[in-house]
Amino acid sequence: MSDFVEQYVKLLKKEREQDLLPLLQSLTDADKKKFVPELKKLDAEHFKFGPIRKTITGEEYGYLSTDLQRHILSVTHFVVYNRKDFEKTNSGSVIKKKVLDSILPWYCPSWFSDYINRFGDTDFIPHFIDYTWYMELVDGGYITESAQMIARLLPRAIFSPLQTGKNYEPQVLLEQPVTLQKHIWYLFEYSNEIHWSDGNEQFWIKTILDFIGKGLLPRNEILNATAAAINRNFNQSLCGWFVDLLIQLEPTKSELIDLQLHLLNTFNSPHSKPINAALKYFKDIAGDDGFDEIAFFEHCPLVLSSESKTTVTNTLMILEKLAKKHTDKRNEISILASQALLHQDDKLQVRTAKLISKYADSSSLEVWEAVSAYQQGLLFEAKTILEPFLMPEEPADDEAANFIEITEPAYRQPIAFPQNFDELVYLASQAFDQNEAYHFDLLPAALLQFQDQMSEENIRKLLPAFQRAFKTITDDWVSTRGYLDNMLAKFLTSYGLLLIEFHPAAARSIKELHNAHRDKLKEKNRDTKWFDSGIKAWDVFTHSKGYKPHKYVLLNALWILEHKVQVPLLSTPTHEPCLVSIEELIRRISIYQNQRTRPGMMDYQAAVMRCFFDKHTDALSLANALLQGEARDLIGFILGEEHQPKPTYQLKPVWLAAALTHRRDDAHQWLQYSKWNQAYLLANFSWSSYIEHYEQEQYNYQKRVYEKVPATRSTVTVSIDKTGVSPAISGIKSLWGKLTGNKTPIADDEGYFDFLELKYKHLSAEHNDIKRFIYLNPNWPEHWLAYINKEAFRYFDLAGENEKRLVISSLETLMTLNYVYGLMGHLFIATCMLLNDKTVRLYAAELWIKGVREKTIDSQQLGEIIGKHEQNGLAPLKRFTDLILSGMLHISSAHDVELEKLLAACVGNMAEKPLTNSKKLLDIYVEVLAANKQSVNNPAVLNTLDIWAQSATGLTSVVERLKQGFSGNKKII
Repeated sequence: MSDFVEQYVKLLKKEREQDLLPLLQSLTDADKKKFVPELKKLDAEHFKFGPIRKTITGEEYGYLSTDLQRHILSVTHFVVYNRKDFEKTNSGSVIKKKVLDSILPWYCPSWFSDYINRFGDTDFIPHFIDYTWYMELVDGGYITESAQMIARLLPRAIFSPLQTGKNYEPQVLLEQPVTLQKHIWYLFEYSNEIHWSDGNEQFWIKTILDFIGKGLLPRNEILNATAAAINRNFNQSLCGWFVDLLIQLEPTKSELIDLQLHLLNTFNSPHSKPINAALKYFKDIAGDDGFDEIAFFEHCPLVLSSESKTTVTNTLMILEKLAKKHTDKRNEISILASQALLHQDDKLQVRTAKLISKYADSSSLEVWEAVSAYQQGLLFEAKTILEPFLMPEEPADDEAANFIEITEPAYRQPIAFPQNFDELVYLASQAFDQNEAYHFDLLPAALLQFQDQMSEENIRKLLPAFQRAFKTITDDWVSTRGYLDNMLAKFLTSYGLLLIEFHPAAARSIKELHNAHRDKLKEKNRDTKWFDSGIKAWDVFTHSKGYKPHKYVLLNALWILEHKVQVPLLSTPTHEPCLVSIEELIRRISIYQNQRTRPGMMDYQAAVMRCFFDKHTDALSLANALLQGEARDLIGFILGEEHQPKPTYQLKPVWLAAALTHRRDDAHQWLQYSKWNQAYLLANFSWSSYIEHYEQEQYNYQKRVYEKVPATRSTVTVSIDKTGVSPAISGIKSLWGKLTGNKTPIADDEGYFDFLELKYKHLSAEHNDIKRFIYLNPNWPEHWLAYINKEAFRYFDLAGENEKRLVISSLETLMTLNYVYGLMGHLFIATCMLLNDKTVRLYAAELWIKGVREKTIDSQQLGEIIGKHEQNGLAPLKRFTDLILSGMLHISSAHDVELEKLLAACVGNMAEKPLTNSKKLLDIYVEVLAANKQSVNNPAVLNTLDIWAQSATGLTSVVERLKQGFSGNKKII
């Protein structure tokens, strides 16, 4: 064997390709196995990449071998290696006719057939494997014929490559009888690229038509194969190609009758093109005697429920044609057609209504039941046409009034707090998974509860949680993690270091874990300073102050653990989603008073902002029994008692948080407890939306330089003026201080409102934290919504997936809350209704539905914002009209009343030039007015309608309908 290796190395070095094959033929199977290790060494040497020569600009890199040497090695790989080793190499280039014709006669690997045929399942087939050579390999017995592989190769068989482009040679298909007898049918059975090979010239379709004309292919079999292929699970492009082929075949009516079953099966297709083609053919034969109307009726529900208006319209046209012919089936056809009433589209509903009205028997109970099932979703015109088939509607005024006057307190789900150490262990094991937002708060609170049970056994139970925390800090970032998860991990590891200090022996396992992760960082040459630092040094790279409230609560918890004080955190949620019962808050405060310990200021503020109450009297009685002094006054203030700022108050940031969260109508006198201006504290931020003109860089390929070119983009700006009070306001505060005896109003640096900020240049993990930010003040998250509006809608439509996640997470969070929206909340929801993501728009509609039900949203304000956005052309109006039809119309009579307010405000604030789809908006307005039995009486709306009617003739009729209004005295709530 050593002689062979020596000869081979010499041959390789001198590049004697002509001697390679005789040398390889001398190898037995045993010799090949022995040669493999040596060959792999040669591979490592010759396929190495490195500097090959020096140039003026530096070193040029490439393979440290010649092209011929690598070719010699590749041929050797084919002969010596097994399939696994061969596929690891870069030797696929030898799989070509020119190379293998001299090898296969004396050696064909056992894996060669499977290796070639595997390309039938891949997205790419090497260009040097063509149909002609493949059939030579089959005929030579080197590979087993694969139908799937032939289907992939045959489409390009009728083309031969030219220097530029390709030459059309369909005669290739006639060279072997098996091609037309057997192989061409594989094109109709297996996925292939005939649609790409065909191009715009449709060479393959021309070939098939030509061969049918010459009698080389049977027409009926091609028709059946084509119709069957349309129903196979092919991609949209390939399926569309077979539809084109069927159309070019121009089937006669008798042929279409024979193809009915195949055509009906296309109704199950996920693609619209074959469905509409089938419906076109059915329209041609629906009146013929051979048409199977019963089978058509059975398949109709599939197309009547289609999202394609064209598909539904074509189906209704066929049903109407059948109704004319089959007088005995008119009721059955009408019942079937009634399924189209499901669509919230006036044209579809009117067409359906006219069909039913014309052909159905209004005394038929079956028809009446079928139509009445869609009564709640019927639009005005369709409902008018179908009146004989509908149940008389009862007045809904009382129902609407009762609907929004419900004042019963909603049931709040209590949050289970760990009752023993094992439950603490379970909580710690999932605290970093974000299964629940409140786990961030529960973990430190539970550690305080069980801090005196940290025995060696219990500490070992917590090791998986500590391991998770260390990995969270040291491992690569994952897309579902937020910075708050990293902060919580830092808190837990800081507590671990505290346990090592307090209980060196019992916490030895934590120390070992800490050292192991520290050593891994050293091995990777990573800085360990940040790892060694505790929660106190934690920060995000953007230095966003928005993370400080959570950090201060954790620091407070760590201080309690460090000093071994037996007190709870005040802000730990007691009820979902992240609320604190005021009764439990009173009990927690009393523990601090009894131990003469002051709660953490941020913890206190978060608790006050999260607290809720249903029974004022019971809560006041409990406060009277357990609290005293300023804490008692604070609870009373939250519950509605009148209190004034006092110079002796020590909890100034807490009073401010309580006033802004629970008593905003009386908050002005408490604003002296902050250094920020009134507009900022009350979240009264100014905003605007407009089309921004700017310059962007664009590459000029002719000049080969980047140039600045004019461009436009939609934008929403929110002006968050976080500045100190003006001298005039300072004077007022000084006067107030003199009157109250407080001569130096204090701007407390521990105030929650000092740290509100969502700061980022590019979203990285903030979208995973936003829910927990909002839950800091679930009763009034207006400031957070202001920052979301400012950052996420800067260029209006969502720019990337992270922005989308940020907005969706915010919407999901708002769905769990029940608070009266302010300006920023309305701006957020209204903007979301127009964004480029359907999921976001649907969430916004759900928030409107919920807000109307809970009486927490102002529909008029929403409409004004949407109108201003559309006035500036920020979004296609179709987004909004489609949203109304799909998720906001006819939810209830109360919702229709609110929708009328929304639409009136929207139209009244839109531009004088009507936008595309304005007619659809006005059609919806007509529908809502009809449902509410109202007329347009808003001067601004009437003025806009007059201007629109004059500038767009297509709007004249709908404007007249709006002006006429609808009879009735329904009260606008």
